[in-house]
Amino acid sequence: MIRQKLAYLDKWLLVPYIILLTLSIIMVYSASSYMAVANEGNPYDFLRKQVLFVILGIILMFISAMMNTKYWQDMRLIKIAAGVIFILLVVVFFMAPINGARRWIPLGFMNLQPAELAKLFTVWYFSYILSQKEHKTAEFKEFAQSMIAPTALLVVMAFIIWLQPDTGTPITIAIVSYTMVVMSGIPLKKGFLMGAIGTGLILSAYNILYFFGHYIPGFSGSYGHGRFLAVRYPFKLMQSEGLQLVNSYQALANGGLTGVGISASIQKTGYLPEAHTDFILSIIGEELGLVTIIGIILCMMVIISRIYIIGIRSHESFYYFMCMGIGMLFFIQVCLNLGAVSGVLPITGVPFPFLSYGGSSLLMSSLSIGMVLNIRIRYRLSQHSQEGVA
Repeated sequence: MIRQKLAYLDKWLLVPYIILLTLSIIMVYSASSYMAVANEGNPYDFLRKQVLFVILGIILMFISAMMNTKYWQDMRLIKIAAGVIFILLVVVFFMAPINGARRWIPLGFMNLQPAELAKLFTVWYFSYILSQKEHKTAEFKEFAQSMIAPTALLVVMAFIIWLQPDTGTPITIAIVSYTMVVMSGIPLKKGFLMGAIGTGLILSAYNILYFFGHYIPGFSGSYGHGRFLAVRYPFKLMQSEGLQLVNSYQALANGGLTGVGISASIQKTGYLPEAHTDFILSIIGEELGLVTIIGIILCMMVIISRIYIIGIRSHESFYYFMCMGIGMLFFIQVCLNLGAVSGVLPITGVPFPFLSYGGSSLLMSSLSIGMVLNIRIRYRLSQHSQEGVA
């Protein structure tokens, strides 16, 4: 059975996934080597860890691709997962801050970021809830009432994450859950109305924070407000919140179309803080050029579109919602990271899937890919059994 499952692994997902992981090893080393020497005296410090994360990620991907999916729809496991995540989210407040934020729990070989677990949990939990409430979507009022408790749970989770502080994850959770509800089969007019309202609320909130944040008590003068202002006045604030964005601009400008060459980046030598994490695309653009960035975006487009196709072809609503949610999860993270690197959106600390340094993000992204591969394998096995009966 395992050999048959391996034969049904989707190459349209695996190939770009492996390409991005390979590139992450190369570019994390290139982007971090200078800082690793300065801080640890060893240029391979981040490289060793990233290779470990990649190996663990691939193992986790294969395990999730081969496992029995009946456990995914066990509400007891979902409740246990929710409890564990809430405990971890509270535990981080007792950890020592890193760069002014309490988001990580040190485990020795890596720092666990519970917020990354919360992203995938959102997709898992809402997939289960929506698949159970599917029969109620025709009666919108009844459906809306049934979604109050699940929504409240995610709002509390997102609020705890926001206090860390972490802006990117609550935004991601909100958009993913909202999109999944809109795609749940509710009446078309209601779906369009909800989509319009959601888009309007997001744009309104962004513009209020962008233009009037200095009037909001507690937000004015904060680092979060500074990030909004940095989008508008990056060079005016280049000695503070605009530092990363200005150096990102310089990295991308230096790279041009084809880049200055591997390991030849100037910005990674202390100018662009944390170049191997959220701003790794800036270093890739500087060393390998715009052409490579376009190639990376195409790889992610293939992955996301393939996830949607697998979801549409699946026969069960739970697997459909899982694929829709995971695809949207990747899409939002790509948009937020690209927006931050290019100065279109404020910096939210969202890593680029599969590329940025970090164990939690890479492991959860790999787990997500494995789950989609598993759904694809189920579909192919059911096709094979039907052909055998015919």
